[in-house]
Amino acid sequence: QFVTFFEHMKEVGWLKGVGDYDFYIGLGGDYLTSFSFYSLFDPFNLILFGLPFNAMANYTLTMACKQFACAMTMFAYLRYRKVKNSRAIMLSTAYMLSGFVAHTFVRHYNLAVGPIYLPLAIMGVEKLFHKERPYLFIAALFLCLTSNFYVFFSLSVFVAAYAVGYYFQDCANRGEKKSVKGFFARLVPIGGYYLLAVVLAGVVLLPNLYGYLHAARSGSKGVDAFDFITFLSQAASLFLPMAGKNYSVVSLNLANAALLLYALYKKDKRTRLQAV
Repeated sequence: QFVTFFEHMKEVGWLKGVGDYDFYIGLGGDYLTSFSFYSLFDPFNLILFGLPFNAMANYTLTMACKQFACAMTMFAYLRYRKVKNSRAIMLSTAYMLSGFVAHTFVRHYNLAVGPIYLPLAIMGVEKLFHKERPYLFIAALFLCLTSNFYVFFSLSVFVAAYAVGYYFQDCANRGEKKSVKGFFARLVPIGGYYLLAVVLAGVVLLPNLYGYLHAARSGSKGVDAFDFITFLSQAASLFLPMAGKNYSVVSLNLANAALLLYALYKKDKRTRLQAV
């Protein structure tokens, strides 16, 4: 899908089609809308334009760089948490080669940004709790949203849940009493920086709004409801290596869940905290 789009861009003359509609790409979407959908605002995709053009070779190289970036961002986070180099390298490599990453990066290229920016986002959350500067948090969210707005929704849910959980862990580590006032005092500033990242990314993505609302894609005409089969497939994907019809790729989750439950119920407190 993406290689075909890049090939067509070359035939048209790269950016010469900006402002036009083309039924060859995006089923009637304009070029800017298609750029967003095909992740051409993703900074990793500069490789596609910076090298002598060969669609398949450039695509493969970019995908490899994205997968390697997964390991690097996770390594940066683990080192921030003072995990030893040897263990951090092993865990980062396992993260890069996990079932989700390996399956998603090959199957659907423009969904391959969440695992890259997730470690940076949660590192940014922890920095904010420790009253450090918010630049990393804002940058991670900004890059994720401008790269792919679908993935940004999932990342946002996880980051919000992580921030709530980290509040209770941080209170326990500091020996502070939990309170509603303290809870909101810690989380409201994080929400403010989150909204700032969304606004900054929205400025970049604003030109897409007109094209998205006026494209011929049926999905842009309204919000489709999730049916029972969708929820059933989501639940079954925890135990079966299935993708589901909405790209909910969670292969190997059964093995990961088993290891996580073992770590959580292990008596060693340090092991439980690492698992969380």
